[in-house]
Amino acid sequence: MHSSPFKSLVLACAIATLTACGGAENTSQQTSDSTNPAPENPQLATKDVSFRLDVSKALNAGVSATRAEVRVFNDSLERSSSADIADQAASISFTALPLGSYSIEVKVFDGTTLIATGTGSAQVNANDTTAVNLLVNPVTGNLDVAICMPDIATQYFTGAGDTAITELSSANRHDTEQPAYLAYQAAMAGVTDFSFEYRVGDTNLVIPEEGSLSPVFVTDHGASLTINVDGQQRLNISGCNTQIAAYRSGNTLALWYSMAEAYSGIHEIATGAVALGTVESQALALVMVFSDSDGDAFPVGTTSLSDINFGNFEQRTFILGVPVVTNVTGLVELLLSDPDSVLANYWLAR
Repeated sequence: MHSSPFKSLVLACAIATLTACGGAENTSQQTSDSTNPAPENPQLATKDVSFRLDVSKALNAGVSATRAEVRVFNDSLERSSSADIADQAASISFTALPLGSYSIEVKVFDGTTLIATGTGSAQVNANDTTAVNLLVNPVTGNLDVAICMPDIATQYFTGAGDTAITELSSANRHDTEQPAYLAYQAAMAGVTDFSFEYRVGDTNLVIPEEGSLSPVFVTDHGASLTINVDGQQRLNISGCNTQIAAYRSGNTLALWYSMAEAYSGIHEIATGAVALGTVESQALALVMVFSDSDGDAFPVGTTSLSDINFGNFEQRTFILGVPVVTNVTGLVELLLSDPDSVLANYWLAR
């Protein structure tokens, strides 16, 4: 039996509100959505809807994809929006979309050439997230794409600001050939000041345990961390498979954002001519540390991020390029016993 040379793939998408997100999914690549016609009833219940299309697997496999379009429509309304693919993803949003049933059409382009399409349908409701499966038929070549969105039931926290860091040194590093380190060093070498924006969904807090070095990472589709230098984006951690860990130690909260690039290895640690042992790592992370001197940021019974009073933290610092340590040997065991001690002895681990 004759078979098509193009593989059909399932493209998953979810529709969710951005009310709690402050529109954080809109990026500089986002184009304005077009409306035809406009809703006739201005009092009609609406929802801000956003799609995130991740084509990282396709791009890493050598497929070229530069732009994505999403069209939502029913008998009384049609909206379409497109965005360039940047950093292996495209974010496409629709504002004030009336609640109801919609057909969905997705197109993926390489320049002006259509390379994949998919269609489906969804019910946009006020208080839940609708998952939609779209069968994507590549027009040329193989394409592996996914659309994902944060869950409407999840509370999201956002923040922004400026900070200063000490210029990084590679003197103690033994990981200079790792893809994650190369990406990190290319973006941040020589940087002393940067601005940032972060977003993280509610998650359970983990208390560091003795002997458990690696943070417990979870997948947060809506989490993101961007770092900008002089108005130019240098690092961006976001997308369908963003990994994040939330750790509490006393009155300190640490949010670990894992870089997507590959990173692994065993590094020898020494001070001067004295060998201390080895550190084994599985990822490279950017870590935000929130400090609270009087304890009022953590009410009694705090178990998740939604319980925390973020406005009561007195200090917020960044520790960049931190290896996610999974195992240590030798005298290093005396210094590194949990994720909190990894941060405290960052000079050693890096």
